[in-house]
Amino acid sequence: MSAEDMIAASLVLRHAAGNADVGERLLAGTFEPRSRDEAAAQTAADPADIASVESFAKEHGFKVLETNAATRTIKVGGSAEGFERAFGISIHESQGVRSYQGEIKLPDTLRKIVVAVLGLDTKPVARPRNEA
Repeated sequence: MSAEDMIAASLVLRHAAGNADVGERLLAGTFEPRSRDEAAAQTAADPADIASVESFAKEHGFKVLETNAATRTIKVGGSAEGFERAFGISIHESQGVRSYQGEIKLPDTLRKIVVAVLGLDTKPVARPRNEA
């Protein structure tokens, strides 16, 4: 894989402050059914968090491909070299499978905001079992 190859990744953000987890409310017996729109609004990402992540992406030369506050995801695209610099990792490709080495590093301003970075590797997570 060359450093100029374009890849995409999704950054998953935390819930907005003050939004209790649905599971916690169910266990406490305080859960009240809501419409899809109400539920999405309650579990959405904070607009300030979205702005911080989009700013980070643009500073590192990434293109913001999609932002979805309801699912708390921001999809960004850029060069493999850009992802390596931004996250302190090394990206490799072998036999059509992309992987990375190293721990993904985020700046202090994003450590509590971003809960996951997905899509930097294309390793299969499961294989079908061959049954005899």
